[in-house]
Amino acid sequence: MQPSLSYVLVVFSVVASGVAHAQIQFGGFRVGGSKPAAQQQKPAAQQQKEAAQETEQPNNRAATDAWRVVQREQGDRLVRLYEYATQKTPGPTGNDQYARRALDDLKELAKLDDVKKGCAEGRFKGEDAGVTRDGACLTAAIMCPLVAKAEEHTKKGLREWANAYAESRLSSGKETLATIEKEKRIFLTDAIEGIDSAGRRKYVTSFVKDYYDALGEPVPETILVKVDALVAETKKAIEAAAAVGKMEKPASKDAGAERAIKEAYASRKDIQIKRVWLVDASWKIKKNDIGLITNRYKDGSVLVKVKGANACIIVPAAVGQSYAGGGRYAAGYSVDEYTSGTAVSCK
Repeated sequence: MQPSLSYVLVVFSVVASGVAHAQIQFGGFRVGGSKPAAQQQKPAAQQQKEAAQETEQPNNRAATDAWRVVQREQGDRLVRLYEYATQKTPGPTGNDQYARRALDDLKELAKLDDVKKGCAEGRFKGEDAGVTRDGACLTAAIMCPLVAKAEEHTKKGLREWANAYAESRLSSGKETLATIEKEKRIFLTDAIEGIDSAGRRKYVTSFVKDYYDALGEPVPETILVKVDALVAETKKAIEAAAAVGKMEKPASKDAGAERAIKEAYASRKDIQIKRVWLVDASWKIKKNDIGLITNRYKDGSVLVKVKGANACIIVPAAVGQSYAGGGRYAAGYSVDEYTSGTAVSCK
């Protein structure tokens, strides 16, 4: 029996794979399968999964555009936030530029409020803005969880950089200790200010106090304990150097020259001058390049007590008088002062 050809209906269907498939209907009969062969070969569960993924795939154009604005306006700040959250400081640092930057970031956390809100609302979900080598972390997937805890991570960064700067102040003290042990030489400022824990704690704290105040924390005791240990080592080294130091033998006295030297060094607040003497018995004449006399001078020394230690230092000095012509010299004195001295016993 021939089928009725009263009508011919062509039906097109598009399956989930995106392939168009035609069906032709002759009367009550259809020619052509309901799905392409490739689709028929897939398990039903897989077909359902692919269809669901295609249905749920977000339109990420808006998210990408929004995240690119964030990258452009807050990129540097977000890179630093990533570093605070994921990296440790490399150790003592000689300046506080990183701590100052972290403090500024902490004060300006409000600038990330819109980013935090966008992350919470899902505004950047599915973004595909891309990244650079220097900003490989700048994806919404990586940064949104960090932005949610921006204050916590920034405080961590500030704390670590403040610690690193405080440690560098200790490094400076260690360099001073090494100089004392190797050269038996002590800086005049150290002798005047003294070698004591309270003073050194105050000194180290002064460099980092603003950072810990911003954190609402005291300077860590772990750092201050190191200050105490360094003070004890330094005092021991000074006294050991003084025990083997040799006192100079004074030359003939010159009351005017000695008084000029003492007055010059006494201008330093809290200095303890034990004695002044001259090393040269007679004047040395100084001439310029064409052989004309410019001045005369004598070398001398100042014995200064080291505060907080059983030791003194011999600090060099040079006292001079300008040449006035005709074999005469000015009545006044000029003094060349020095910044360090050799450790000796005060006796």
